[in-house]
Amino acid sequence: MKEGLLKDSFLGIKLFSLNRREALCFVSTYDRPFLLSKVAGIFTLHDCHILEADIKIRDGVATDLYKIRFPRKYEPPLLESMLFAALQKVLLGETNIEKEIFQWEKKREVIQDRITSRFESISKNRTALIINTSNKKGLLHKISWALSLAGMNIERAIISATEDMKAENVFWINQRHGEKITPEYRNKILHLLQIVVNEGKDPLEQIFRKEINMIYRQQLRRRGSGFHTAQLYANAHLRLIKGLFDRIKLEPDISDQPVLIGVYGGIGSGAIGFTSDIDCIFLHAGEVREEYDKLKKILKNEFERICGLDVDESFLPHHINYFYLGKYDGESIISFDDFFGYINYIDELRNQTENRLFEPQFFHYPWAFSIRFIGEPNVLEQFENGILKLPSKRNRTYTSIKAYILGEKGGEIQKDYISYLKGKFFPAELEFFNNEDLRRIYLKRSFADFMEAIAPYESVKYIFRRGIFPLLHILQRHRQRTDIGLLGKEYKHILPAIDFMLKAFNVRKTLFIMGRWDLSYFLYIMDFKSEEKFCERYLKYQNEIIHFVHKLIQ
Repeated sequence: MKEGLLKDSFLGIKLFSLNRREALCFVSTYDRPFLLSKVAGIFTLHDCHILEADIKIRDGVATDLYKIRFPRKYEPPLLESMLFAALQKVLLGETNIEKEIFQWEKKREVIQDRITSRFESISKNRTALIINTSNKKGLLHKISWALSLAGMNIERAIISATEDMKAENVFWINQRHGEKITPEYRNKILHLLQIVVNEGKDPLEQIFRKEINMIYRQQLRRRGSGFHTAQLYANAHLRLIKGLFDRIKLEPDISDQPVLIGVYGGIGSGAIGFTSDIDCIFLHAGEVREEYDKLKKILKNEFERICGLDVDESFLPHHINYFYLGKYDGESIISFDDFFGYINYIDELRNQTENRLFEPQFFHYPWAFSIRFIGEPNVLEQFENGILKLPSKRNRTYTSIKAYILGEKGGEIQKDYISYLKGKFFPAELEFFNNEDLRRIYLKRSFADFMEAIAPYESVKYIFRRGIFPLLHILQRHRQRTDIGLLGKEYKHILPAIDFMLKAFNVRKTLFIMGRWDLSYFLYIMDFKSEEKFCERYLKYQNEIIHFVHKLIQ
């Protein structure tokens, strides 16, 4: 029997062979949140089918008995050692089980299935949840993970499979903090199970939901990085747009037409994390065609159906159509020539008004620092050729819009971003700088009120994405870097503060998306033992960000 020695990671595993393909596996360790999903995930990673399981928790210790079917390539003693080593790494936090499951799915198949479920009340705070589904590999991992995420303690579970690989899973559950499992709470649990397990029939939807579930689980990992999950989140949505764009162009038979999508803002930069919409602009070369409007409509509807986010054209496309072209329809697709003409028009207008601008958010090119273009290589090349022809006061050529704005306009718009960070344009967006109210709440030791009043999103979206990052791009315009890369060695000290704010926002948003806001679980994921310690750290990092910004703009 394999047995770990460290108290925090006590683990015992014993495998009893029944025949050449099946065995009983006994697992004993201290109970903890998500334990069943971790054990089931380890079986999945080793291509083991869980045929039956009897899960019991007593006095804080889990004693689990699994009947498994394992691949012929494993001898039982070797498999026992492999399972022990893998599970111990997970319990010690050395292995990210969610990422490993995601990689397993990429090589094999998406873990998904249709489930039917019902609740049966046992007592005031205890309920039995019966779930009927298939016995596919990985399903027990995802089902138990969803239950733990919903705030459930799994007191006991019995899993049994029939010859035709159908499974009945019975979970005896209670709410982690003693709350009653009301009908509304039950609906949240069922909704979460559908999100995690049922991943759609559309191949693009399957891939996206698989990725986004992995990202949610990655975000809800202790000591995880806010930066890393923000980038994963952005890339998953960009891949979805690219896949939909390529597929939908075939329907109106315009696959060979010169059309691009520009994505900017939070998803474009990849440095803000979970958001409520995606900022886009649709561009074309040559004559406009009626099919382009159909393309836009289908793509926007499909994108919202799959991921629940709006495709927002209310910023840059509206300004070009209304302000520059004088068109009533603010969401009309824009030609390459009009897009480049708009850039020059803004430059001329800045000179005519001597920078006394009534809509400053449009006149310092905020979209240029995050925009990414999606389209066929030949269309992207055609667009880049247009950039080469943009007028240059410095007799230079540029290969990207960002490089052109930095090279030709950087010195002029630098003061705009400094003015923004000083509160000249939109002071309401910089309330993060006003920490007196939070400090008073902290001194009163009203930590629950403090947690409700924090605004980590404002620090990331307004201060950094709308102010600091563009300013650093301008100050370091001769270096091609990402937003986070801009901080480099010189400003490396501020990275922990930004990561903390980004993770605090994304974890809280994830818990709301998953249907359950749980303060204790939030603190657990953020790796704080008490509300007071979290509030203390928040104020510390808030002060560091305020000091950093003030020093930079001086």
